[in-house]
Amino acid sequence: MNDNPFEGLVSNIETEFNQALIEKRGTITLMLARIAGATYTEAVSHGVPHGLAQEMAHDY
Repeated sequence: MNDNPFEGLVSNIETEFNQALIEKRGTITLMLARIAGATYTEAVSHGVPHGLAQEMAHDY
């Protein structure tokens, strides 16, 4: 148990920042996955071969 109130406060702030960072990274990852999926879908629907469409989405 931590007896120093300041260290406890700093620890709580650090935990909150880490949680916020994880949430932000998750949101960005989801957004990028959606964009890559849309890139693939649009490419295929416009006649781009499957393999090339996958590479395009992967590059994004």
